[in-house]
Amino acid sequence: MTEDVKPPLFRRKYLINRRFQLKYTVIFLVLAAVVAGILGYLLYHTVRENSQLITMDNPDANEAVQTLLRDQDLQVLYKIFGLLAGMVIAIAAVGIFVTHQIAGPALILTRSLNQIGSGKLPVLRPLRKGDELGELFEALHAAVARLEQEMRSDAETIERVTAALGPENQKLRDELATLAARLKQYLPVKTV
Repeated sequence: MTEDVKPPLFRRKYLINRRFQLKYTVIFLVLAAVVAGILGYLLYHTVRENSQLITMDNPDANEAVQTLLRDQDLQVLYKIFGLLAGMVIAIAAVGIFVTHQIAGPALILTRSLNQIGSGKLPVLRPLRKGDELGELFEALHAAVARLEQEMRSDAETIERVTAALGPENQKLRDELATLAARLKQYLPVKTV
């Protein structure tokens, strides 16, 4: 069956299974946002306390110094929010990309199993570089190859037996020919 394997495909669509991919991406985002939010709060709180300590050491600090410190504190806060927003976007992109490497093979496996369930052996193609579920996909390849080999062998045996029967067994020959044709219809169509 290895000669039937199609070349790998390159997808342009990264949301293959929206429910699965978005679910796990949102889980990653929420976890990252909580951790980053706590760290950001602690960092801002520390910066703000340091600014307050500076003005406490110098009771004569004028309004201009206090305004400057408040402005710097706000700049730190904006930078923290900017970095958190960048991190959230990066995690979302990585989450979609990583889940895509699972959702793509899962889609192929689902389609292949549906074909088998409908009575056709699928023509399988290799996974793309970096895709997950490789062992499961290899097991499906082996199972389909084995089924195809056995079905071809059985169809050929039936055809040989049919050819060996004499004209007096026409009814049996017709039944066997029908059986061989039915076996062959399950086999994947060879493409060149």
